[in-house]
Amino acid sequence: MREKKQKKKHSAAARHINKWLALLSGIIAVGGVMAFGLIAYIANAAGESAETYNPLWMVYMIPVMLAIAVPVTIFIAKSIYKHFNTLTEAMNAVANGGTDVYIPTSRASAFAGLYEDFNKMAAEITGIQKLRTEIVDGFSHELKTPVASINGFARLLLDEDLPEDKRKKYLQIIVKESDRLARLSQDNLMLSKIDAQEIVTDKKPFNLGRQIQDIAISMESAWSDKNINLSAELPDAVYEGNQNLMESLWRNLLSNAIKFTPKNGDISINLTDAKENITVTFADTGIGMSAGVKEHIFERYYQGDASHAGEGHGLGLSIVKRIVKLCGGKITVESKEGEGSAFTITLPK
Repeated sequence: MREKKQKKKHSAAARHINKWLALLSGIIAVGGVMAFGLIAYIANAAGESAETYNPLWMVYMIPVMLAIAVPVTIFIAKSIYKHFNTLTEAMNAVANGGTDVYIPTSRASAFAGLYEDFNKMAAEITGIQKLRTEIVDGFSHELKTPVASINGFARLLLDEDLPEDKRKKYLQIIVKESDRLARLSQDNLMLSKIDAQEIVTDKKPFNLGRQIQDIAISMESAWSDKNINLSAELPDAVYEGNQNLMESLWRNLLSNAIKFTPKNGDISINLTDAKENITVTFADTGIGMSAGVKEHIFERYYQGDASHAGEGHGLGLSIVKRIVKLCGGKITVESKEGEGSAFTITLPK
């Protein structure tokens, strides 16, 4: 109730200001017309002879000028007030938590541009609110599983009569889930950080081909444990960018390829250095994906394959897409179920 009264108070104050603005514009308009008439009269009188000069001409003209200026001014003032009032009410709606606030721009005349800017701002605020809700809900949901698992198996370890083989197994599960929890927290922080960025900082030229090669070597245990054949064509390619961001990009792409490629499968990485851009493709012979899954793979926490849900948390490709966007590049995906997937990154030089 208090919040509602506060809203009415703000709206009334805004209307009061608008009325004064409209009144002031009216006074200025009337004064301008009268001044114009006076100047015209003086100029006209100056050119007449003394015999034909009539000082009452100005007295006759003032009522005529007022009769024309006052209705026009009132019409203009009402129009200005109407537009200001519309904008004020919309701003109050957004300030009080309203979503999907929109001002029609038709018949807005000179205010059309202002309304369009407001609509863009309101849409941006609504988008941020929705994104924040999705992040909180998604993170809370993903957090429950590893925390519950760690808690449950830790309680089982308290049993003094627990066999040693089970004790070891439960400890391994706790280690696995705690690692998953750490990655979830780290990736959430990473995604939150780059979501807040609009430009890439700390840029410097470096060898992109060499960077990808080093990352593939550092992740050798992950793909060699599955006996995956990894091939790469990585010529030297100088790229100016943030090395940490690019490292996160390649690690997430390779990790995704390893995750969905079965044992004895193949992964290839190919880099092409052209005049205006650098193109990098990560292709695998994994499980692939359907068209429906493909539409959602860059969404936070989305995991299209339920059987692999325990191996990740659905943030890797969201990070990839955001980094590519920050760098002014683009990402394309080709995939067929049972035949594998290919992610192609194009970065402007």
